Amino acid sequence: MDRGDWYFIVGTVLALFAFFGVDWKLLKAKAKGTAMPFPKRQILFLILIFASLAMSLIGWYRSSSRPFLAPSGIQIVSQKKITSDDPQLPFGWEVVIETDKERSPVQLWIICDGDIGKGHGKFLNGKEFSFPTEAVMTTGLYHPDVFNVKWAKPEWTPGEPVVVQLFSKTPIHALSVTQVIYRPNSP
Repeated sequence: MDRGDWYFIVGTVLALFAFFGVDWKLLKAKAKGTAMPFPKRQILFLILIFASLAMSLIGWYRSSSRPFLAPSGIQIVSQKKITSDDPQLPFGWEVVIETDKERSPVQLWIICDGDIGKGHGKFLNGKEFSFPTEAVMTTGLYHPDVFNVKWAKPEWTPGEPVVVQLFSKTPIHALSVTQVIYRPNSP
């Protein structure tokens, strides 16, 4: 569990305490005379309510901003160095990716060990994606080491690998590839 999960759990527990109330007589009996005066209890109660709301909001925000990862079955099958025609991005790297089942629409993140300048994806047989979106993730979630490629058609089938060519200022390698849930209106 990461920090966002803990924010949510603590916020929920505090909200339940605030909702159901606290048996102050029981706490006073257990504390044996160390209970706070009535106005201080009210202030503590308000602080617990606001802390509960704040932690719940933080947990909700962090959980809603995470990428939605789809089940795997996609893997990198080969990688190799390629030449680049762009003097600004002299290093080229080609990644071949295969799937285990038919997929459409598709959105992939190729995660590298360094910053990516630009890239392009297509099927190994040369067939281009129809209406693709291809971008290095430098807006929104700033991850210049992640290349995002997505397409709605044609369907991606086993035995029809995808080739992604990446170009950069420094040598890079692909570390992993993951499919994320296709969002047609996002970059």
